[in-house]
Amino acid sequence: LCIPQLLYLAVQIFSLGAVLSNLTNGELNFYAIIIFATFLILLFEALGGMRSVAYTDAVQATVMVIIFLTIPIVIGVMYGGFVGQVVNSDDLPCDNSNEDMTSGCLNYEDRVPGTSEPGPTLIVDEFYIRMPSQITTINYILFTLSLLSFALNPHMLQRAFTAKHDWQVRFVTGAIFVAGFLAQIPGVTTGIAYLSNKLSFKQEYQEMAAFQAMLGVFRDEGGFVGFLSYIALLAAIAGIMST
Repeated sequence: LCIPQLLYLAVQIFSLGAVLSNLTNGELNFYAIIIFATFLILLFEALGGMRSVAYTDAVQATVMVIIFLTIPIVIGVMYGGFVGQVVNSDDLPCDNSNEDMTSGCLNYEDRVPGTSEPGPTLIVDEFYIRMPSQITTINYILFTLSLLSFALNPHMLQRAFTAKHDWQVRFVTGAIFVAGFLAQIPGVTTGIAYLSNKLSFKQEYQEMAAFQAMLGVFRDEGGFVGFLSYIALLAAIAGIMST
């Protein structure tokens, strides 16, 4: 169990460094973040032990559930959700069209024909809603099956054995099962909103990944939506550090 766990934790630390480095446009050094965060996590763990982890996980989970429920609603209000953005080629322009009848609709690819370089908009009918290739489908199936071993992770076993009662283990197990589905909703809606409206975003946002770009868009909106972007960012960072 130790070797897979080392790999798993290494990915989490790498993700933390990549997220903070990208969000600050490289002002925070990737390796400095990793070193500082690792020592900070070890310090917190040594001072607080498993009890502090349990308390912080509870607070963090509450915030994350609120974020998971709020982001799809905000995206739905701003961009129309699934119905307003996913259309067949025959239905163009869609309700959200605002640039060459493509921005606002999940129905284009922004690439130079024959290359992977960004360039003039190349309209490909139903590009993002086409059937995945066989290798992509197989990769998703293998990824899903690999999650069956997640319960054997040492930090999961540790939490199971520190519970006082069996009902607490059952409750947490059920919560983890539901959380997987709950977390996918904002992830999918964020990706769709990014792809559908990328051409109307600022140039700097078009070059970012979906999550960072949408946070930037929310931040520019200000008010409650801007506040939501900061909470979502902190929740993501806290989630990685907690793991």
